[in-house]
Amino acid sequence: IAHNVSRLYTYIKLELYVAGLPTGAAGDLAAATQQLALDSLQRGAAEVTVQMWSQPHALICEVVDDTVVDDLMLGRRVPVDDEHDGLWRANQLCDLVQMRSSSAGTTVRLHAWK
Repeated sequence: IAHNVSRLYTYIKLELYVAGLPTGAAGDLAAATQQLALDSLQRGAAEVTVQMWSQPHALICEVVDDTVVDDLMLGRRVPVDDEHDGLWRANQLCDLVQMRSSSAGTTVRLHAWK
């Protein structure tokens, strides 16, 4: 699984660059998306889906899994010790981060303005 996720960064970065994002922003969004996919697997997700699409003023990456996130502050607190918080990192790197979680699973959308 980790091998498949490791290839995700390169694929997403290339797609975002081709879609018009500068190299640095494409790398940031790709890294944040990859980390969120890894975080989903570490939370115990059986399956993680990553999608990307373009809107007139933004490029969006979405990570969907079948886990529930109960912590409303996840991604809003600075990580402590060796805690890996991909959502916090995404909030630092992306223009907009949206998270929705219910009994059906969790969806995180990362936006980068064009």
